[in-house]
Amino acid sequence: MKREAVALMVVRILFLLLIGLLAGAGARAADVPPPPKDTAVFPREYTARDTTAAGRAIWSLLRRADRAITRSDYPEATALGQRALLLARRRGSPSAAEVYALRSLALVAGGRSQAGHGLPIAREMLAVAEALHDDRLTVMGYDYVGNLLVEVGQFDEAERWLQKSRAGARRQGSAGAESVALVNLAFNQYYQKKYPQALTYAEEALRVALTQADSTYIINGYNARATMRSALHDGYGAVADAETALRLAVAKGDAEDLLFVRNALPDVYEQAGRLRDALEAERYRADLVDSLDSREVDRRLADLTAQYRLEARTDSIRRLSQETRIAQLEVARAQTRTWLLFGGLVVVMIGGGVFWLQLRRLRRTQAALAAATRTKDRLYSVVAHDLRSPIASFPGLLDLLRTYRHQADSDDFDGLLTEMRDASQQVARLLDNLLQWAAGQHGELTMRPEPLDAAELLREVAALYLPTAQAAGKKLLLHLPDGQLRLLADRQMTRAVLRNLSDNALKYLPAGGVVRIGAEADAATNTVRLFVHDNGPGLTGAQLARFTGQNPAAQAEVRGTGLGLPLCRLLTERQGGRLLLESESGQGLRAVVVLPAA
Repeated sequence: MKREAVALMVVRILFLLLIGLLAGAGARAADVPPPPKDTAVFPREYTARDTTAAGRAIWSLLRRADRAITRSDYPEATALGQRALLLARRRGSPSAAEVYALRSLALVAGGRSQAGHGLPIAREMLAVAEALHDDRLTVMGYDYVGNLLVEVGQFDEAERWLQKSRAGARRQGSAGAESVALVNLAFNQYYQKKYPQALTYAEEALRVALTQADSTYIINGYNARATMRSALHDGYGAVADAETALRLAVAKGDAEDLLFVRNALPDVYEQAGRLRDALEAERYRADLVDSLDSREVDRRLADLTAQYRLEARTDSIRRLSQETRIAQLEVARAQTRTWLLFGGLVVVMIGGGVFWLQLRRLRRTQAALAAATRTKDRLYSVVAHDLRSPIASFPGLLDLLRTYRHQADSDDFDGLLTEMRDASQQVARLLDNLLQWAAGQHGELTMRPEPLDAAELLREVAALYLPTAQAAGKKLLLHLPDGQLRLLADRQMTRAVLRNLSDNALKYLPAGGVVRIGAEADAATNTVRLFVHDNGPGLTGAQLARFTGQNPAAQAEVRGTGLGLPLCRLLTERQGGRLLLESESGQGLRAVVVLPAA
């Protein structure tokens, strides 16, 4: 209960900080702002007009007060806010500076869990804003009053004030301000445990945010929806929303937005049962967010660590039990050999032979189990890293696509369609590779060699990847052999090898690069050499050595974590051929597939 109370208090403080940014058209919607960047916290339409010595002093004090609130230094924030308020009131007339000074004192009250004390301050802030006839400041006042009413448990009254904030934002035509009001309405329902209603408000907030250009409000909407989905035990949806918000924050490169998203990730991961990710996110949040009680963070980290260690201990006990059973079998075999010794020399010899055969069988079984474990681990790795990313991107892309459908910018719409097509094709290729590689590991690949036309195979590959190359500003050149050149190989296996080599070359090729695919005969060895050559970054000597070695895990490190090159090698060798790689760092990669001629 203590953890939930602290978390709810922090969320309220963060949303109050967020509301203060809405007084200007360019206001930000971050929940947990770091120390302000000069005048970015306060709208320039107020600071730029207040150029007197007293005005500059007031806004400087307010910036320092916001920094103190961010690091939970409430005594310092109180002193700075009171000084700013005194200077503002000495000027004899209401001003935006007076509104923001009262805002700082209301934030301090909320941070100290003294919402009852902060509520009169927020009402006074609203009164000054209304006296100024400033609609933007008035909307901010509505939000502060509404949020503090939530804090004291007056949810119905809070709903009324937050709805007034939403209506005011609509009248101003501010989609960002309206989306923030909707997020606050969602959390008002959330604290009442009315999770379906909270989700409805969060989805409306995201829809409104997607109609304007500032990604900060979009991030805020995804993050709010993730919280509501998590409360409704929709772990997959919550994680998808939270990771979409994280990708947008990283792409934007704004520390405030990144901090805001990181604050919500641990709870989302924990609710979804992903304890390892929750632990890592909690550690990251503990480093970034100073406003959380350190003892509470330590306790939460300890709880997550204990759960993780419990799972690890359970796995260790399971493995120990298996090893004990194997040891018991070995003891039984040893007892059998002892009794056989008393049976005479012939019996000993027979027993020795039986033991040797059993040991060989046991070793083969252990090797098969180890290979199966490596296969399982490799499959899990590919699913976790290669498949999750394109699949997880679909919800965010669909939301953006739904928004752009009603807009006139067809380029954005077409770009999103291209992204979705590319992601779908990527998933399809990964699944195909995954199934073929897994079948190869278990000896389930059946080779059906037949005479194949090399030129026909090359044309099929070129037709498949030429549109992708052109769209990315890359060249794909086809080098067909003179005359008819035929090879004896399995059609599907050979196509898969050429497809993966071409895909790998285009993936790591910079814009303007060239990929050449072709075939040539080697009369001396009666073989056909299919080649894929690019002028990209190539591979280092160490990377080539890892691929040509026998360690499957090391092979997977060559050009990423996928199965492309290991699968090409498997399929080529299964046909009695060879896969050759020739490269120098910075000078491209030449892959040659050597197969028998027909």
